[in-house]
Amino acid sequence: MTAAWIEHKQAQLDQDEIDAAETDTALVSSGWGLTELQHVDLFITRLWMRILVWQLALSQGLLQSAPPQNSHEGFSMHFPAQRLSTQLRNVVLRLERVESIGLHGSGILQKLFEITSTVADVLALPIGPGEEQDAEARVEDFLFLVTFLLSFDRIHQNQREYLKEKLSALQREQSGFHNLATYNPDGWCDQQQ
Repeated sequence: MTAAWIEHKQAQLDQDEIDAAETDTALVSSGWGLTELQHVDLFITRLWMRILVWQLALSQGLLQSAPPQNSHEGFSMHFPAQRLSTQLRNVVLRLERVESIGLHGSGILQKLFEITSTVADVLALPIGPGEEQDAEARVEDFLFLVTFLLSFDRIHQNQREYLKEKLSALQREQSGFHNLATYNPDGWCDQQQ
């Protein structure tokens, strides 16, 4: 496992994202295309694969708080929270039928859980000077994802409790964010839409 391999995999996922968007546009214009759920499943799977590649880089000590500008953003310790949580939130907001994800099967929910859990780990890292506003936006994305996941009955109880523990730890460690400090995971029905 080398930095070059990690960079290559992240670049492949970048290109796959571009190719998928172009293919989808071409299919839709010809009267075909993926269903909304198929599109979301592929998108979430791609984000999940990015998390796996990022975790491999983490396990090899290849991540940095501020990676060199000429390297892929996937080498940043903050990558899951800076990019992936925002992308995931945006795709969820575009869904016409959010409940269809819960009906799709446990695989997609498991991937969502793993992505959200990783974002929580990243948010627990210290915030650098001048990064408060960006950190606030990442916390908003995380709260949205927690709310979204907890809305599904098919999320296992141990996963619910795990997310709540992560949330409690973040509330203790990052108490400066109003929405984080006042968020109640048991009152998720009233939260963030």
